[in-house]
Amino acid sequence: MAQLIKQRSFLDFYKSEITPKIENLDLLLKQGDISEQQASLALDVSCEEIKSALRANNLSTIKADTILPLLMSLDSFICRLLKREIECGSPRFYSPAAVSYIYNIDKNVVKNAFDFLELKWVYESQLPAIFAQIFLADE
Repeated sequence: MAQLIKQRSFLDFYKSEITPKIENLDLLLKQGDISEQQASLALDVSCEEIKSALRANNLSTIKADTILPLLMSLDSFICRLLKREIECGSPRFYSPAAVSYIYNIDKNVVKNAFDFLELKWVYESQLPAIFAQIFLADE
């Protein structure tokens, strides 16, 4: 009997791993003062890393206007993703190269997803269609 293998799409990964982190960070930024523990959880780093980043950036508190230097100096998955997004200028629309770079996905895989959907670029709202065409390697 043939065994059915279900691959996980990047869209599944995006929804389960990236979206909750971005939503949590967005909520924190709207609340004003952010505790080291809240920042630690949102940015997926230890409290010690937060404290070290605060010292390195000569900051005493974490607020919406001070989180960017912290984010840029930390090295978690979500921080690296957001740094790459910022480096690309937080584009209004995305090319295959930008999607590949920001989300750290092989260029050819992203290009194939764009080609399959007959697209040259996408708006942010169209990224899920691209992500649904990208499948993750078995872990």
